[in-house]
Amino acid sequence: MPNLDSMNAAALRTMVLELLAEHGDLQQELALTQQLLTRQDQLVARQQDEIRYKEVRIAQLVHEVAMLKRVRFGKKGEQLPRIQGTLLEDTVAADLAAVQAELEVLKGAPAGEEKDGPGKAHTAARASTSHRYSP
Repeated sequence: MPNLDSMNAAALRTMVLELLAEHGDLQQELALTQQLLTRQDQLVARQQDEIRYKEVRIAQLVHEVAMLKRVRFGKKGEQLPRIQGTLLEDTVAADLAAVQAELEVLKGAPAGEEKDGPGKAHTAARASTSHRYSP
């Protein structure tokens, strides 16, 4: 900091103007920083809402998978006529594949890279349509 006592009036005015300009720049920078923080807070809130939604949806889908597996694998005590049982089996398999695909998407994995192999939903859907029209 320069010695103010040794400065003349013109030098003092110049120094004050420079300090005022620097102060204005700092205030603008502060305002921009506050705007940025506000936008980031809004983004974080939106992302937290999305995470909550996905967690709830994943829980729903896990429950639905469990229900479909019970229908699919727990049917031994309930024997349906052959054609009707095959149609139900195919429908449950297609629903199960679709739910598992949606679950994988929500968890962040690509839909085609399921544990059972890609195209499982398409195979089940094709199987169900091939049995619908058989006599």
